[in-house]
Amino acid sequence: MKKKKPLRFTILFVPSESGDVRQYRVSADFIAIFLILCLLVIIGLVSYIAYSAGVITREAEEIEQLEKHVEIVTSSNIILQADKEKLENELSHALARIQTREYVQQQSDSAEALNYIPSGLPLDGQVSNPSDFSDESKSISFHIGDGSRIISSGAGKVIEVREDANFGYIVTIDHGNEYKSFYYYWSRPLVSKGDNVVRGTALFMAESEIPEFSYQISYQDNFIDPNTIMKIDG
Repeated sequence: MKKKKPLRFTILFVPSESGDVRQYRVSADFIAIFLILCLLVIIGLVSYIAYSAGVITREAEEIEQLEKHVEIVTSSNIILQADKEKLENELSHALARIQTREYVQQQSDSAEALNYIPSGLPLDGQVSNPSDFSDESKSISFHIGDGSRIISSGAGKVIEVREDANFGYIVTIDHGNEYKSFYYYWSRPLVSKGDNVVRGTALFMAESEIPEFSYQISYQDNFIDPNTIMKIDG
């Protein structure tokens, strides 16, 4: 039986500028292997591109999730900061009340010292019960009748009398024990800067057309709720 010869192909290379023609004879097996290698390379490239696209997609999703997480954390931080400021404000008021009560307790045996604590009612005559303490304005207010007087709630020295576009006049009394009291009303004050006052000294005369009066107390330069130390009976 005659042996079958392997299939061969002739490849010609014809340069465009030369008549030197080169020819190569290759077997069908070589071409098959070459094509298989090319196919494997193409498959490898496609697989790499697909893998890279998958990696990029996953990283994009992770970045998006991280950005959402950052937004959530940022929002939580804003809420926590607001809660922190609120708690600090409440703590400041609580400490001021504690310090005030401790001071009053320490000075309870001294009538003279008590006279300098602004614990008296800052009004006489016809007045309403005071409003609740406002965290925004740091003050309380009263509705007062015509003929009532706004008076000093404790002994001390008038350290400021000035006009104010929003409140009319402001009288400030330093009680000499880290307490100060502030009186806001629209009629002209009856005292001047530098005057020494006792509890009950008239600071303003109330007028029927100006029925509201505002009042503040500070202790160690922090405003406190006057209701915590004020005695309604004076």
